[in-house]
Order: sequence, then structure tokens, then C-alpha cells
Amino acid sequence: MFDQGTPINDTTVLNMLTSMPRFPGREDEDGSNYRKQKCAQQKMLKFIYNFFSYSYEARIQNIEGMAIVTFMILKNGDIGRANVYGDPGSKCGNAALGIVNRMNFICDKWIPGKEEEGNSVNAMYTLPVKFKLEG
Repeated sequence: MFDQGTPINDTTVLNMLTSMPRFPGREDEDGSNYRKQKCAQQKMLKFIYNFFSYSYEARIQNIEGMAIVTFMILKNGDIGRANVYGDPGSKCGNAALGIVNRMNFICDKWIPGKEEEGNSVNAMYTLPVKFKLEG
């Protein structure tokens, strides 16, 4: 866990949390954190599929692969510091980054991660987006 002697400020990012950040949805329902996490994952996939765009250039060039987007879920539930790693090319990484950036404007705020005492904290999140052509 986090060293209690180290001060936590707005730029501190914790990787070991008692509650991981999650996509918004069904917070008013009773249930375990595990159940809420599973529901949040399904809602996030639905969000991604609704805004997913395979570029014409990538389709023509038969580009497939994985774009990895890392971003910070801030303690207020906003998304910050989004970056693309492992871009398969032909603007696929930009498409994945665009989906993440839309989350700040189209959906409710994320549920932030929490540390041992139950305080909301900044936390990094990694989202792999797979690009696969059908047919």
C-alpha cells in the first residue's frame, strides 16, 4: 500500500487501490463492487461500440491490431492525460484516443478509485482497443 508518510496531492497517482476506478453506471443499485465493476465494463464496451470508427484508410490497407490508451481517472471522475501506445497505424490510435476523450463530454463522470481510508484518488487506467476487420 501507499506509504502513509508520503504526502498525497493532486499530482499523485496511486496504483494500489482498495477500489479501482470504473465507468459510470448503476451506482444506485445494491450489489457488490465486483458486480458493479462487471456492469461498468459492459456499459463501457457499449459506449466504445457506439462511437467506434474504423478509418477508411485502415480498412483499405487491412490494418488490424491493438491500440493501447492510457489515461488518468482524476479523483473528481474526469479523464486526463490520455495517451496512445501501441498504435497499429492508419489513424487507429487516434480513433481509440477520440473515444476516450469523448467520455469527458458525453457520459457521466467515472467513479474514481479509492485508497485504504476511502478517499478518492487519481488513478491510471489502461484501455486496449482491438481493431479487427470482419469478412
